[in-house]
Amino acid sequence: MPGRRLEDPHELRERAVRMVAEVRGDHDSEWAAMTRVASLLGVKTPGTVPQWVRQAEVYHGRELGIATFAYHGRCVSARFARGVSSM
Repeated sequence: MPGRRLEDPHELRERAVRMVAEVRGDHDSEWAAMTRVASLLGVKTPGTVPQWVRQAEVYHGRELGIATFAYHGRCVSARFARGVSSM
């Protein structure tokens, strides 16, 4: 579309996570809230918004798991230990 600025992926992700938190109470389930936000933002892959929400929960300590940057760091360390230099 002419004149329309595409949203930065990080901004879109943060906006989606914020919106899910805001509309959770308006829906019967968390999944319903996430699918509604995905449709409002034009996110076509059904699992994308739930994945973003889960990653944000892990990053902010609300869920157990390894933050993406920590996971990536472990993978790089393991490759280095095995002597693999390429990613």
